[in-house]
Amino acid sequence: MVQSIDDLLCQNVCQSLVDRLASQFPSQIVQILTNLEHFETACHELEGLLFRARSSPSATGPITLVATERFKNAKKRASDRIFELVNSKIDQLVETAEYDWMASRPATEPSAYMLELTRYLSDISNSALLALPEEVKGFIYFDALSHAKDAILTLPLDDGVRRITPAAVSALAVDTRFLASFVEGLGDPLLLDNLDELTQTVALMSTENVDEYFDVATRNRKYGKVDPLRGQTLVAKVQEGAQIASQSPTKPPERERFGTLGSRFRFG
Repeated sequence: MVQSIDDLLCQNVCQSLVDRLASQFPSQIVQILTNLEHFETACHELEGLLFRARSSPSATGPITLVATERFKNAKKRASDRIFELVNSKIDQLVETAEYDWMASRPATEPSAYMLELTRYLSDISNSALLALPEEVKGFIYFDALSHAKDAILTLPLDDGVRRITPAAVSALAVDTRFLASFVEGLGDPLLLDNLDELTQTVALMSTENVDEYFDVATRNRKYGKVDPLRGQTLVAKVQEGAQIASQSPTKPPERERFGTLGSRFRFG
């Protein structure tokens, strides 16, 4: 009897839910995760009932259902699937960023992709992830912001971006401040700390006193989260971009402009 119940739970219930994890909609995965949680709890309770109801008084030891572990492992797969879908969407949005790395005019408004990114993060928090426990939702948000931070940092570090003007840095700085303001509004300081590498890197790119970065004490205090190799690379790109911009403040050379705009597509 126990074996039959176990097989039914494993093959007919758990596997059916796992098969649905192929869905592309986070809200559906959240519902599946919730169902798996309920079934895992039910299996634990069923183990206790079967233990107390077994007919042989000589039998010892607990009754353990294979299905209990199956549901537990399926929950991990469901959580991973949520991370995968959210991070994939973040990648898609960041890939639409259209920074002109040789811009001659500073930005004053957030980029379109940044508006979409924060809107997406807000939407999933208030809809798709709403049914999750707060600690689980917080963990997913933490991972999503970490992924967004890494994706944004790869943009100026792309090998196709050879020089970055101060005006281009201002666009990145406006977007970074907008993202930080959005995260601050979520009310979780740990989430804001997750952006430290991005905010400090952009601050380094914006500074007029680059020598600070090469002073160990100052670097540790102001730019402690900046990767040393990345920092040096970006400083060099900004310095070269500033030199170009100073020579032609209103219109950088066409070769420079199109070379950087095409970096994501490997032009030039």
